[in-house]
Amino acid sequence: MSNSTLPGGTRLRVATCALAAILLSAPSVWAGDLPVIEDVDPCPQCRVVGPGGLSEITVTFDTEVNFAVADVSVRTRASMGADVAFTLSDTSGGNTLTITLNPPVEADMVTVVLDYTITSTDGGYALDGEMDDPRVMLEGQTSGDGLAGGQAVLQFAVLEGDVDGDGATSVNDLQLVLAADGEIVGPCDCSLADPGFRLDVNGDL
Repeated sequence: MSNSTLPGGTRLRVATCALAAILLSAPSVWAGDLPVIEDVDPCPQCRVVGPGGLSEITVTFDTEVNFAVADVSVRTRASMGADVAFTLSDTSGGNTLTITLNPPVEADMVTVVLDYTITSTDGGYALDGEMDDPRVMLEGQTSGDGLAGGQAVLQFAVLEGDVDGDGATSVNDLQLVLAADGEIVGPCDCSLADPGFRLDVNGDL
């Protein structure tokens, strides 16, 4: 123990030995050490609609990671909170994780949860996975808040006519389409949070 004197005569008792022990025992984890998501294919805002539905989702991390089936959850509104059938097509230890849905999902909202039990192969750091918006993954965007141990939640609205991406068709979708009648829209652009291609309900661009 040691004593320190502040200006004005105030004395502080500082437990220097205990403080040093805490600092030496604490792991040095920088935000740059934490694994984050750097790409999702298809990007959530570019929903897959029509025949065939959503069959595969590939998540790319900025580093190699360890994962298992137990680290991934895939649910739909129709499944009422229960996991739907899926397989992981990639091998743990790489920087991609591919989810194959069996069978593909059509006309539903798909929610994928990647748990923070996914860890980096180098250092074993937990996934920093928080997303600003589970329905948007922009080009160049990464997940995370700079702290280890955050789940990643991704949502894919797989429903033809669901223009606003809320997982249902409603009067609002119809109003958006009518307001854009005659406009020419391009293919999906993952650099946009709200790509105009959603308004092309019949696919004629």
